[in-house]
Amino acid sequence: MGLGKKFSRAKKSSTAALPAAKTADGAVDVAGVQAVDVVEEACGGDAVPDLVPAMAASHAGHQDGDGPVQDVGPREGGAEPAWQLTGSWLQRARDELHEDPASTAALLDRLRGLVQEDGDLRARCDDGFLIRFLRARKFNVVKAHKTVQRYYHMKRKHPNLFRADNLDRLDGMMAAEMHGVLEGRDNEGCRVLSVKIDNYNGSLHTVDDFFRLNVVALEQMVRDPETQVSGIVVIVDLGGFGLQHAAFLAPYYVKNTTEVIQESFPLRFKGFHVVNQPFYFAALYAVIRPFMKEKMKRRVVLHGTRFDELHKVVPKDILPQQYGGPPAGFQYARWASALHGLAGYFAELESFGYPEEAEGEGEGRRRLSLFSTSRRQSAVSTDGRADGQGGQGGQGPAP
Repeated sequence: MGLGKKFSRAKKSSTAALPAAKTADGAVDVAGVQAVDVVEEACGGDAVPDLVPAMAASHAGHQDGDGPVQDVGPREGGAEPAWQLTGSWLQRARDELHEDPASTAALLDRLRGLVQEDGDLRARCDDGFLIRFLRARKFNVVKAHKTVQRYYHMKRKHPNLFRADNLDRLDGMMAAEMHGVLEGRDNEGCRVLSVKIDNYNGSLHTVDDFFRLNVVALEQMVRDPETQVSGIVVIVDLGGFGLQHAAFLAPYYVKNTTEVIQESFPLRFKGFHVVNQPFYFAALYAVIRPFMKEKMKRRVVLHGTRFDELHKVVPKDILPQQYGGPPAGFQYARWASALHGLAGYFAELESFGYPEEAEGEGEGRRRLSLFSTSRRQSAVSTDGRADGQGGQGGQGPAP
C-alpha cells in the first residue's frame, strides 16, 4: 500500500471552550457568534441552484441480496452489503425515516424512473445505491431525486474535491493521521469521523486532497445500511489551527463543505464536536456560519480541551488516545488499509456521472482565499493546486 512515514505533529494548543448555549432541542450552539454580513455577501450565501437532471441504468438484476447487516467497517474487495434492514434497525428506520418495507420497492421504482428520465447522466441505479438517497431524505422521492442530481452535479463541477479514486495520492495524508472512521458507534448508533487539522502540512499536502479524503471516508460509511439510518457525527480537532490552515476558510472550500453536508451527500450529519478550538474560534466560525442552515448550527458542540461531555456521546473505548481513549487507541493504519481494500469499489463509483465539464468551466477554476497565508499559499497556482500538480482524478483536484 506504500503508506508514507508519519510526519511530526505541530504542538497542540490548549484552549478554553467558548460559551455555549442549549437550544430548544437540547443541542448546544455557539453563543455570541454572529454571522458577518460582509462575509456572507462576499461568499455568495448558501443557496444551492437547481441542478440539471440526469439519466441511469435499468432496475433489472440489481437487487443487492439478503441477510443481516453487521456493524463493520469497509468490506474487503468492495462487495456491496445487503441494503435491507432487520430487527431494531428496521424499527428505527420506521420511526425516524418513515421506511416501510411494504412500499420501499415501489418508491425505489419511482425514484429510478425519475433518474432514468434525466438527460445526460450515467448514474448507478441499483436498489442498494438509490436506497441511500431515500433514507437520507426520509423517503421523500422528490427530495431524494434532487439529492441524486446534486451528488453527481458536484462530482462533475468539482472533480478535484469529489473523486473517490486514486487512493495512493492520499497515502501521505492517511499516514499523517488527519482522518479516521472510528471502529464502533457513538451512544446513538452513529458512526464517528475524526478530523485533525493540526496534522495538515501545507508543504506536503493540498487542501483539495484534505477535502477529498473526507469524501472518501463518507463514501466508505454510506455503504453501511445501518449508518444510512443512524447517520454520523464528526469530531473536528482545531488544535494548532494557524495561518498555514487559513486556506481552509476560502469561500470555495467553505461553501463546498457545507453543500456536501446539507444538500449533496446521502448521509445524515447528526453532530459536529469541536475540540481544542483556539481562542479566536468566533472569528473562524463567523466565516462558516453564513453557509449553515439553522439545523446544522444547532448541531455544533464546543468541547475545548475538556472531553467529559464528549465521552457522554462517544464512548471512550472507541476514541483515539488523545481524546481520552485507551492507550492502544484507534489504529489509523488499519483504517487506511481497509480503504485500500475498497479501491476497486471507489474506482467504479467514478465510472458514473455527468460528462466532464470543458476546460475553464466550474467554480473549481476560480478559487478565492480570504487570507494571504503561508509560503505554501504563495506557491499555489490560480486553480488552487500546488505548482507542478495538474490534471484531474487525483492528479491535482481532490474531494
